[in-house]
Amino acid sequence: MATNKIPQPEWFPPTKIIEEPSLKVYNSLTRNKDVFIPTKGKRVDWYNCGPTVYDSSHMGHARNYLTQDIVRRILRDYFGYDVNFVMNITDIDDKIIIRARESHLLEQLISSTSSITTQLLSDVEAGFTQYLTKPLKSISALDIPPNATSFEVFDLILARYQSDTKWANEAREKEEKFGMYLASLAKAKEAYNNAKGKLDRPGNDNKAVKDLVEGATDILGPYLGDKLAETISDPIAVSQKLASFWEESFFEDMARLHILPPDTITRVSEYVPEIVSFVQRIIDHGFAYEGGGSIWFDVEKFEGAEGDEFRYEYAKLQPGSKGNKKLLDEGEGALTGVQGKRRPADFALWKAKSKPGEPAWTSPWGEGRPGWHIECSVMASEVLGSGMDIHSGGVDLMFPHHDNELAQAEAYHGCKQWVNYFLHTGHLHIEGLKMSKSLKNFITIDEALRDYSARQLRLAFMLQAWNAKLDFKKDLIVDTKTKEETFDNFFANVKARINDAAARDANQDGKHHFDEPEKKLMKTFHCAQDNFRAALCDSFNTPTAIQVLLDLVSNVNTYFASRGPRDYNIGPVVTIAQWITRMLRMFGLGEGDASTNQIGWGKEGNGATGGDWEKKLNPYLNAMSIFRDNIRKLAIAGSTPKDILQLCDKFRDYDLANLGVQLDDGQSASGGAIYKLIDPAVLVQAREEKERLAAEKAERKKAAEAKQIAQLEKGRVPPQQMFKPPHVSTRMYSEWDEQGLPVKDEEGKELSKSAQKKAVKEWKAQEKAHEAWLAWQKEMRTPSSGKGTVLGYLERKYGFKRVGLSKVRNGKEPISEQRAGSESCSTQKTFSNPSDLLDYATHNWLSHFVTTDLRTHAEIEVFIKRPFFLLVSVDGPLRVRFEREKARAPALGGQTITLEEFVDQHDSLLHASSFSSSTFPTALLQKQLSSDFRRVLALAHVHVDNSFTEISALNWYLDRLDLLDEERLRPGWDTYFMTLASLASHRSNCMKRRVGALLVRSKRILSTGYNGTPRGTKNCNQGGCSRCNGTARGGEALNECLCLHAEENALLEAGKERIGDDSVIYCNTCPCLRCSVKIVQCGVREVVYNQSYSMDEASAMVFKEGGVLLRQLHMPGAL
Repeated sequence: MATNKIPQPEWFPPTKIIEEPSLKVYNSLTRNKDVFIPTKGKRVDWYNCGPTVYDSSHMGHARNYLTQDIVRRILRDYFGYDVNFVMNITDIDDKIIIRARESHLLEQLISSTSSITTQLLSDVEAGFTQYLTKPLKSISALDIPPNATSFEVFDLILARYQSDTKWANEAREKEEKFGMYLASLAKAKEAYNNAKGKLDRPGNDNKAVKDLVEGATDILGPYLGDKLAETISDPIAVSQKLASFWEESFFEDMARLHILPPDTITRVSEYVPEIVSFVQRIIDHGFAYEGGGSIWFDVEKFEGAEGDEFRYEYAKLQPGSKGNKKLLDEGEGALTGVQGKRRPADFALWKAKSKPGEPAWTSPWGEGRPGWHIECSVMASEVLGSGMDIHSGGVDLMFPHHDNELAQAEAYHGCKQWVNYFLHTGHLHIEGLKMSKSLKNFITIDEALRDYSARQLRLAFMLQAWNAKLDFKKDLIVDTKTKEETFDNFFANVKARINDAAARDANQDGKHHFDEPEKKLMKTFHCAQDNFRAALCDSFNTPTAIQVLLDLVSNVNTYFASRGPRDYNIGPVVTIAQWITRMLRMFGLGEGDASTNQIGWGKEGNGATGGDWEKKLNPYLNAMSIFRDNIRKLAIAGSTPKDILQLCDKFRDYDLANLGVQLDDGQSASGGAIYKLIDPAVLVQAREEKERLAAEKAERKKAAEAKQIAQLEKGRVPPQQMFKPPHVSTRMYSEWDEQGLPVKDEEGKELSKSAQKKAVKEWKAQEKAHEAWLAWQKEMRTPSSGKGTVLGYLERKYGFKRVGLSKVRNGKEPISEQRAGSESCSTQKTFSNPSDLLDYATHNWLSHFVTTDLRTHAEIEVFIKRPFFLLVSVDGPLRVRFEREKARAPALGGQTITLEEFVDQHDSLLHASSFSSSTFPTALLQKQLSSDFRRVLALAHVHVDNSFTEISALNWYLDRLDLLDEERLRPGWDTYFMTLASLASHRSNCMKRRVGALLVRSKRILSTGYNGTPRGTKNCNQGGCSRCNGTARGGEALNECLCLHAEENALLEAGKERIGDDSVIYCNTCPCLRCSVKIVQCGVREVVYNQSYSMDEASAMVFKEGGVLLRQLHMPGAL
């Protein structure tokens, strides 16, 4: 059955609205951004120069390998290329050979030497002399005695270096490592001097040997390497042991930085046969020659030679560096000789074995090892063939290493372009300076990861172009952390909004909720995607790409703010947040698959079940349980709403924040809080930053108050007195009017009109200032001694809660009443007796309480037994207290007291003297208190001397006093042991001085000692020692003294076996020279003393040379 075929309508091909940008890459071969064209479709062959493994990886490595990892991830995960990433490990190199040889010989020396010997010291001396030639090469004329030893010469150099800045700068200009050389020599000399005192000690003292060798490593290693290199039986194994250790360390650091491992790893030691064949072919092509057992690349013959329709070019990357001898020599290595080399620009393909102890492999030209540059040419060719898309490395490798690589490979393959795109990562500087051990700004990756996270380092590097110099400085880190926090807050906010929307079934009202704000937001999103792609196509422009993401985050936040807590559409926001997440993970900034629709950085090991789930919940449930318990306690105790709110704030800011939960009050649609799950470390850091800013604000407020007080103090002088002595010179004016304004000068001449006008202006200003000062003084209501003021200070400064006793105690009349105007008259909570008050304080021991109602010795004795109780006495000079009392009486409606009456009160209080009840009001003091008042004073932990006339001055004094210092209630170890040493001194019977000593090991007392005559002899203070009872002064006629010193007694009582190597001796006086020698001999690690002694300098020299730490402890004085 036939049917008529109906034609399709005409179709029109679409026209591009936005032209998709092409990926361009900055190419070191052209110094331009070239369109990226892989030769094998979507596959990219990439060879990267790996590390020379002989030491710790540092921030320069991080800059290089992190940057390449970012570019690799962009190519793979954003542009969709299949990247074949190959990286080498250089495990045959002059640096490795030297470091391995020295390390091996030093380890051998330590293991074979049991104690300090003359030979060992002689080797250190010889090494010191040899190493000293390094700084000597860089110094200008120095007056050195002809017979000076190496140590004396070093002392002269060091003294000049420290005292003559110009000379030191000149030396550093000649040799940037000059300061490092001196530091190594100083360290070696100190180790040598310490070891000399232990020469030929009986028995095994391998620790002393190890200390010496480690201290002198920098100077001893090169010396032993030169002297004993030929004793190494298997130099290959020695070098490989070191290289393997540091290779493993390198990859551990790369993993910690979340750097992807290479697809293929090549090691030089595994490609030696291939290297030999490669070199032979270059010889066959006529571009290399043999000389002195080595094979040299003939640069002159290669450059300009004809290939297949092209001419070979040398130094394609840095043609201007062809003749740079310094770079050429550095590229050859420290152990490379020049025998047989025809021209300076020629470089070694194969190095002949030059000295015994160097690792060597067989070849047609004799034993030797590969040159540095040939290694990469061979391994890259073996894995990737005759060409590659990308070759990368640090910019410092550009010449000669990479230029020589290109020449060798192109000579071998007979090609005109072995590498299509050469990528060089930029230099890394630290705070504007090149990173260098000599500048003491050398940072290992391990050290960096102690201060910054892997994400922060990666993000910091992305904020600078990958091929530009990066200055790793404080401003960069601050900027990085700010941007990281912006993303943190964005993810947390979006997740919280998702939860909030789900909880209230948002957008289920039959409306589409896709209005103008949502349309604008999605348009912004699509524009951001275009800009993001354009940035990455512009040679991986990560600074711009990151800014595009941050701008998009800002737009979402603006959308939320415009829509309010209920009216936002969560759909577009989720789409944007998921895309931002994918882009950040694509860069390697997050964890987990970049292709998922998750939101946030991501964490490893998500999804716990069973026991894991219970383990995760436990800390949250525990925090909630404790919070509930504390709420119940407050409710039962009848606490105020303020107390409950403070507990809620603590739960939010500390308990939940420490668990990674952030509560934002009033942010939900219902007006309640919404929660966000954030890294606990981020929340804790934010809290600490907030507290730091609050502390700074408090300091600024304090400074402003001090400034205000200083301004007020300027008004202390009445204007009537301001132009009179002593406020002005006695020779300035000779006559004044009734207001105190000057009329005539010192010569009796009338002041000029301008001078009078100026004086009037100053007088009026002082009048206002004085009125302000009088008003300020009027506000000061300071009681006689100031107990209430101190109480108020504790309340305001530290949040103490005031407690007290009711006026009727145990059915009796109160012992004392407080004045109606006293600052301490009202209390938040009162108790009928001290026992109830004590019970309350005990049950609520986490809070701070203060009272002025405990007066008698019996009342205070119960409290003072508790470890949390601090008794503070407040007093002041009689005259000051009287003036306060007199000033306060009228305001309180009391009778003005005379000075005589006030003195009587004071005497009766302290000395229980008789007085008339009419003279001394019972409301102030009861007779029965006077008998034990001094006993109460003796119990006080702190005595406050309130002799101040301004509250600000008293507050300053209380700040310095630091009443909350925990050592007031429980002293630290140093204070505790020194107190015991001082107590021991009270047993002294020496006529000269009281000295006590305490010997401690592992914070446990071994023995005590005090100075005096030996047991069984007459005490010194009874005439037992003629020297001490005579006229000899300190330090004189010591050989005539019969007294044992406190330190000697302590050492004798303990015995050398118990003292060990980690004991500490505490003395209330610095040990004399006689005792110092014995302390060193007994192996005491540290001496702590309180008071100085005439022989301190000599003792200090003995202790320093003997390796004993000497430290002075300043005990807190009377307060």
